[in-house]
Amino acid sequence: MEKSGTPRNRKKVSAFAVAKALENKQELQLPTDMVEKIASIHKDEKFNKAAEEIAANYVKNRAHNLKKKKQKEELKAVRRKRAAQDGASTTDQPAKKDVKQPTEKPLSWYNAPKSEKRVKLTEDPEVEVQPFRENKKRGMSLLKEKNKGVTPKVPEKPEPVSSEVDDGETENLSAQPLSKPAITEKNVSSELPAQKTVKKSRKVSKKVEVKEWTPPSLNSSNKSTKSRKSQGTESLSNGHLHDSSSSLISSKVGGRADATGAPNHTIPETEAKALLTKLLYPESRLKFFKNYWLKKPLHIQRKNKEYYFEDDWFSMKEFHRILSEENVRFGVNLDITSYVDGERDTAKLHGRAFPAIVYEYYEAGHSVRLLNPQTYSTNVWRLLSSLQELFGSMTGANVYLTPPGTQGFAPHYDDIEAFVLQLEGKKHWKVYKTRHSGEKWPLTSSPNLTQEELSNPLIDCVLEPGDLLYMPRGAIHQAMALEDEHSLHITLSTHQQNTWSNLLHLMLPIALNELTQSDPEFRESLPIDFLNYTGIALQDASQQRDVLMRKVFALMNKLQLPSAVDDACDALGKRFIHDSLPPFLTEREKEHSIAKQGGKWVGNQPEGCIAIDSTVEVRLLRKHSIRVVNDYNEGEDDAKDQSESQGDGGEHKIRVYYNTDNDRLYHGNELQFFMVNEKLAPGIEYLQRIYPDFVQIAEIPDMTVTAQVDMAQILYDYGLLITKKKLK
Repeated sequence: MEKSGTPRNRKKVSAFAVAKALENKQELQLPTDMVEKIASIHKDEKFNKAAEEIAANYVKNRAHNLKKKKQKEELKAVRRKRAAQDGASTTDQPAKKDVKQPTEKPLSWYNAPKSEKRVKLTEDPEVEVQPFRENKKRGMSLLKEKNKGVTPKVPEKPEPVSSEVDDGETENLSAQPLSKPAITEKNVSSELPAQKTVKKSRKVSKKVEVKEWTPPSLNSSNKSTKSRKSQGTESLSNGHLHDSSSSLISSKVGGRADATGAPNHTIPETEAKALLTKLLYPESRLKFFKNYWLKKPLHIQRKNKEYYFEDDWFSMKEFHRILSEENVRFGVNLDITSYVDGERDTAKLHGRAFPAIVYEYYEAGHSVRLLNPQTYSTNVWRLLSSLQELFGSMTGANVYLTPPGTQGFAPHYDDIEAFVLQLEGKKHWKVYKTRHSGEKWPLTSSPNLTQEELSNPLIDCVLEPGDLLYMPRGAIHQAMALEDEHSLHITLSTHQQNTWSNLLHLMLPIALNELTQSDPEFRESLPIDFLNYTGIALQDASQQRDVLMRKVFALMNKLQLPSAVDDACDALGKRFIHDSLPPFLTEREKEHSIAKQGGKWVGNQPEGCIAIDSTVEVRLLRKHSIRVVNDYNEGEDDAKDQSESQGDGGEHKIRVYYNTDNDRLYHGNELQFFMVNEKLAPGIEYLQRIYPDFVQIAEIPDMTVTAQVDMAQILYDYGLLITKKKLK
């Protein structure tokens, strides 16, 4: 404990003074009384003892620093002497900052160009100096071998590198810095000591041009890949999105290989993240969700007309093919619209939309809207099928063809999160903020608005080919094609009717039904006089009204049932299964699923479905392609569902909803499901939890071997499983 009158900061100052005095006494022979005078600032013996210890350490450190300084000076003297012997004049680096630096720095390890083989100086003139980069490479090699537990091998002396390079050829230009001159034999020799062997540097005869980095196309076949630990990062190198038959989806993601040496299977979430990363480039995907998603619009300008055509997502050529070859219907698949003098008009047409009719309206100044291009375009289907795995919500698209100098729609806002991809031509966009809180994140789209209802735009821009515009729900917008050319863009939409309100609308009735059956308080009769003090006309405060309100709020607090939340989420999951597109399968996925395994005609006999055994490794086709729902049923099918849910012997069954049989046309098929025994549910839930990892069927826990194989065979037959290896 410190004594009074000796604060800690004063002790430190005094101890340092004693140390300095002892040092001066040792080196400058100062009188002893000076040291005693400083040390007697305090008469505390413990303090003086501590001060002496600090002084001793200080003197020791000071002596060490002086020794190092002396060694540096001796080394500089040796270098100057050697330089004088070679007839070259060298200038030492100035020790003080206020001394002006020489205009040309002497060549040394810290300022030589990186591409050249720098030389490490040694004190022994008889030792041959090896190039710096060669030493570095050898050191790294030895370190790697040491880490692997392998006895390092001492490499042999490398052969001299020739300094000749043929005219018009350059080597290793990627490592050559353009801002620094190459090292020549002349300017190297002035820095090197005598009797040292120096290898000549390569001379570059071709001028190197620096090209601006652009994001790699997702159809590249030589992309670098990452391990499972690094999935979900911002890099596009998680995998590419193409297979051998097309340019959008790949059969390789992850970069690892299985036991047969084949690359790993596609990981859909990784592909979706790579797709969204490319759509948002150069904006970071994570920063987008943090700063823009649901918050404010974003305009991305790239100055790259071919950006979207690298993956051939959609074009005017594809638009014309659809009109010519597909059964596109007016009012169902395609609309003809216009907006003139503040009035929006939609042509009332019926029948098939032949190209001649569509182009006739286009020439008259009408816009053309293709409502579901994913039904006819395989590339759009692939794009949306991948993104819906990331967003966990239905993802749709519309294509808009607008004549030059026209506008097809009145100002309005939508009930979707919209990504506008400009494919051809240019279009002038104006995006406005929401007018009041009631229009923020709306559940329905707005009617047509007038120009007088709009304020100053948040974004006023011209979208060119390769650009993107993101607009959150409720953002008012309008767009007009420029006078000199047509405009073609595709709008990707997601998160329609996917809000907390939608969840609560499903949850509250479920919770109320459960509590009504289990809690008699919900079945208690209302007071006989409650109509006397409730209602709009009878809102005056009264004791009876207060009692009734407290009772209502107490019952509402009981509605907080976790099971009701799960049931409501299952209901939203069922809706997503029905709304979603069927998964797009790569060729590799087809070859490892029931799509192409088995079902062949061999000789004079067919080859049927391949039987699954417990040794096969499997995984779910997609995480969001299946939804297991307990025996909660709704609507007019209750009686039928209740009868179907009881198997032989009264065994309980559950429903499994899936989307592999969905139609590419929105709600083209009924909601698909099948029934399984409740004993198989743990296996399906386990596959969902470990997705996207493969597991051997015999290792699925909490199931008998028979149940394991039965569960896997059912899912495989419905196209919901893929195998790690091809089945024979």
